[in-house]
Amino acid sequence: MRDGTVLKWLRDAINYKGDDCLIWPFARNSVNGYPVAYVDGKLVLVSRYICRIVNGDPPPLNVARHKCGNGKLGCIAPNHLHWGTKKEDVQDAIDAGTFPRGESNGVAKLTEEDVLKIRSLKGQHTHLVIAEMFGVSRRQIGRILSRKDWAWLP
Repeated sequence: MRDGTVLKWLRDAINYKGDDCLIWPFARNSVNGYPVAYVDGKLVLVSRYICRIVNGDPPPLNVARHKCGNGKLGCIAPNHLHWGTKKEDVQDAIDAGTFPRGESNGVAKLTEEDVLKIRSLKGQHTHLVIAEMFGVSRRQIGRILSRKDWAWLP
């Protein structure tokens, strides 16, 4: 892809006024999937670049928040981007239903049904016995019962 095509697309994206997500069709960061492009000879995160143009320089330790929660899907819509903390950015993804938690987390060993069953066993068995029943660590059972993990479940 010629640099001119990418830069033209980037300029058009900055002027995008729509409410729908605008998905970057070019290169992505291989680590986390966020859109990247070369601007003035430097590799930049496109969402951060656009956020800076639209909202000014970021406060210290701020990230480009995606109000839509679709940053990893490549959304660069200017009106979806705002400066905020990493915690606020994660909350945006949770609110949008795009944050991989629980069963949608690719490494989860438990289902929501398992977690509810584990909570129902509290006080009936030791953490170790419950852990062995579900093939997880005693520490994990403690985190579930104290609601440090799977906290959104009733």
